[in-house]
This record gives sequence, C-alpha cells and structure tokens, in this order.
Amino acid sequence: MISIRYATTNDKEAVMQLWAEAFGADEPYFSWYFQTVYRPERTLCLFDGQRLVSSLQYAPKRLRLHHQELPVAYLVGVCTSKVHQGHGYARKLLRHIRKELQKNYQLLMLYTDIPDFYRPLGFTHCYQLNRYHFPAQTEATLPTGWQLGTLSEQNVAVYNNIYQQMTANMDGYIVRNIINWREFIADFLCDGGSLYFNNNAYLLWMIDNQQCKIKEIGYRDQQSLIAALNLAQHIAAREGYAEISWDAPANVLLPTYSALPIPYVMAVSTAEINPPDDLAQYTKNLFGTSTKLWVNEMT
Repeated sequence: MISIRYATTNDKEAVMQLWAEAFGADEPYFSWYFQTVYRPERTLCLFDGQRLVSSLQYAPKRLRLHHQELPVAYLVGVCTSKVHQGHGYARKLLRHIRKELQKNYQLLMLYTDIPDFYRPLGFTHCYQLNRYHFPAQTEATLPTGWQLGTLSEQNVAVYNNIYQQMTANMDGYIVRNIINWREFIADFLCDGGSLYFNNNAYLLWMIDNQQCKIKEIGYRDQQSLIAALNLAQHIAAREGYAEISWDAPANVLLPTYSALPIPYVMAVSTAEINPPDDLAQYTKNLFGTSTKLWVNEMT
C-alpha cells in the first residue's frame, strides 16, 4: 500500500540511506547536512507499506522579483530507491508537495541535470547562465590584498555587504541575510570549497569533478570583478590546472571572452492554472524577460 507523509524523527536513518543510495555519502558534507540542515518536517516521504522508497526535501527562501519578496521553496534530494524507480513515485511526491505548499509558497524551484523529468509537471527554466573558461595565469603566486574567508562575524558581514550592494539593481535573486549567509558558507566549505575576499569582492571556488571552478563571485564594481577573476586564474595555476571555469549570471558582462549559454534553475508556480498545460508559460511570465535577472550556481 502506497502512502505519503512528512518524515518523523524515526525516519531519519531511512532518509539518510535513500539519499546515500541516490547521491552518495561523501564526508564530511553528508554528516554535516543531516546534523545541521535536515528537517523532518520539511521532508516528504512516500512509503510502500512500511518501506521508504521515495523522498524529497525543501528549504524556505525569499526571492526578490519585480520589487517584491516572494516566498519560495527550493527542492533538494528528490530521489527514489533504484529497485522502485519507474513507478512514478517521485512525481507523486512533486504533485503532492506543490499542493501542500500552495498556501505559503508562490514557487517551487530546483536545480537538476534531468530537466525532461520535471517538464511534464510544469517546471520550466527561468534563468540563464553563461559558461566561461579562463586560462590559468603563468604565475602561481596569488596576488596580494586577499585573505581566506571564514565564518567569523566580521567576515560574514563583509560578504553580506558586498552581496547587498551587487544585487541592489538586480532582480530574481535569493535574499540573503547574516543568518543564512552563515549556513550558505558553512555548506560550501563543508563541501570542499574555498573562499577568498577583500573589502570589494569575494570569490568562492572549488575542485569539482576534476575541474577547477568558480562557484560565485560577489563584487562592488567591474574593476572588483576583474580583480577577482585574476585571482581565480592564479588559483588555477597554483592548483595545476590549465583553466578555471565559471557558470556566470547572464547579466555579467565580459566582452573579451566568449561564453556558452546554459539554461539554469527550473521553477513552477503553485497557483492553480487551467488548463494545467499552461502552467510552464504562466511560471515563465512571472519572471518576465528582464536582463537583470541574477542567479548563481550557489544560490
């Protein structure tokens, strides 16, 4: 018998096992996530009898869009055990959570490598990133004026101040404050990332799938952005890579480099739309065609 309900404290071990089967259990991130971020009351589970076979989780966020702050739910950890795949269980959960969250959230959003799985449910891409590849500098010594970032109160205040200034004239970005900045950076560092900053910019980078990648740059002006990119190119040299890549927000202007456009972040409105086939277009219309939409891989 199939049943759907939110997780209880007794379900944590089963949720962890299902996550590990689907996404791996790389440490220390896996333990940190389930000790710090995981919330059973935001974990929707599908059971076949007494066995957990599919689950998803969501995180509440605020989206700044068209001069308003909208409550949105970011979905993570959507998965089904391998032996139970092909029965539509994950889609049952997605339909259920969309109805469940209608009263309190205007959008569901997620990152995915399998967009075709989500399109029949009304999800559509609402942003674009531009993928750049920057050659490593010949000199591996890092430029002066940068320091390693930490979770100290003083450091977090600097990151937040840069972010607030950078996004002041942008749209479609996730609202951050001091509290969620700390969680955001802790998540990133625990996942193997590293952070450099000064008073004008910050750079988040990591080695991911044997590639040197920029994950986010915050900057006060174009000069600060170029300085951060120069730092990234030196980091690539220090780490022994020929280049460093960045999936940059579409409104970042780097005319001396070519870029590959990449659709990014899928969303679906929680509104009741008739006919349902119009849901994707309705969601797209919420975002509009603004060139100031800002989204980043680390949002």
